[in-house]
Amino acid sequence: MKNKFKITFFALLAFSLTFAQETKKISLKEAVNLGIENSKIIKAAQSQITVSEKKLKSTKSLQYPDLSISAQYLHLFDTTNVDLKTGNNSEENTENPEENSSSESPKPSYLMYGMASISVPVFNGFKLRNAIKQSEYAVELSRIQSESQQENVVYQILQIYFSLYKTQKSIDVLKEKQSRAE
Repeated sequence: MKNKFKITFFALLAFSLTFAQETKKISLKEAVNLGIENSKIIKAAQSQITVSEKKLKSTKSLQYPDLSISAQYLHLFDTTNVDLKTGNNSEENTENPEENSSSESPKPSYLMYGMASISVPVFNGFKLRNAIKQSEYAVELSRIQSESQQENVVYQILQIYFSLYKTQKSIDVLKEKQSRAE
């Protein structure tokens, strides 16, 4: 029983391996296009271009004014002691008791304040202009490197393709020699 199972298993394995070795003929143009589409090196170079362009955009945005706004709200309870410094005398006026009741300081129940600031780069010793030029050069460099990587991938594909072609022709020549020798 075990022998039948082993024989069946190996027969199925051998049968599946024969179909896994199917060959597909592609042209040189198709090989180059597939290589360019699936190359991780080219994809990494393309992402480097994107990163450089984002850095350039970020550097250019430093030219614009920077605005910041903040606000706070605080609820005050009855037990909170707040001195508003309204300018009224805290001493009681003994001559006129009616003025004392009207000069009581207000008791706030909340406190709010806000702040806004804006900063504009006026002159910074051409640092910003030089940083923008540097970022532009970085974008150009990354594009050139991407083109170079793409050319290298195409060159490698061409080398492999022609190596396979030479190998196939060598096999054909050897087969022809073998058939003539027989």
